[in-house]
Amino acid sequence: MERVRIEAGGGVQNKMVGLEPECCGEATHRFRTPEPSYVDLVAHAWAAGNAPGNLWVDCAERPTYAFLWDLGSCCYLAGDLTGPAVATELASLVRRVLWPKARIEHGLFLKVEAATPLDVSFISESFPGASLRASDRVLLVSPPVPTDPGPEPGCDPPAPPALPDPDAALRWVDRDLLRSEGLANHDRLLQEIRCCWPSVDRFEQQGFGASIVGGGELRAWCTGEYRTDQRIGIGIETVSEHQGKGYATAAATAFLRRCHQEGLTAYWDAWAANSASIRVAEKVGLRPVTRYQAYAGVLAP
Repeated sequence: MERVRIEAGGGVQNKMVGLEPECCGEATHRFRTPEPSYVDLVAHAWAAGNAPGNLWVDCAERPTYAFLWDLGSCCYLAGDLTGPAVATELASLVRRVLWPKARIEHGLFLKVEAATPLDVSFISESFPGASLRASDRVLLVSPPVPTDPGPEPGCDPPAPPALPDPDAALRWVDRDLLRSEGLANHDRLLQEIRCCWPSVDRFEQQGFGASIVGGGELRAWCTGEYRTDQRIGIGIETVSEHQGKGYATAAATAFLRRCHQEGLTAYWDAWAANSASIRVAEKVGLRPVTRYQAYAGVLAP
């Protein structure tokens, strides 16, 4: 993974310094929040080697703020962002690192989240060339893990809610399924895993998921992302022609029971306007704990 040292322009003396996961302890503390947050989860999963990305700070020894980019569409900010040079330094980093990818892809969709609230003027100055709008997101979290963890991890999945199609079945997202290239939508599942994990191999070692398979295709899947010792994020998708059939609920139910078996608290993060996603999350037992603002739009320098 390439690490770069960025010198801010305009006479600014501070520099953004890239850190490796094994050297980022003080930096990841900047992402901690009083309430559960997805920003904190992503940063600590990256530090554990369970998420892709690059992390930069203003000072390697005693960072006051940090910038984490997942190498795709998501950027995360933390620490004291009120200094007069912060936005200028971030803008220099965005030009040097994100602009090349945006130009190759003829525009890059961006989602920007922070451990503390951000204002529009700071976002505009920090992300030159981007048109970003603020929208609310909701974080839902699973209840505490029961004292009796149940069967050993890796056992057959528990019986899901009744599925509408007799040829549909629940399958774990494991090594065998990930190598079942004959299944339709197999590439979409792999793409989602590669976006959220350093590699498919790492997912096989540290992650897990549940899927609905039938008629030679993957119809829905619920996969773990951003895993730490005690927490794991949820990525969920249902193929459009199979939406509204209960497949997402079935896959999420199996996934959450596996989380309980492994002693993990599950995090489900969604746009507040995505009522269908939030309904499924609440149906399988998750509860909203945080509502916060994120910025999204297109970077097109």
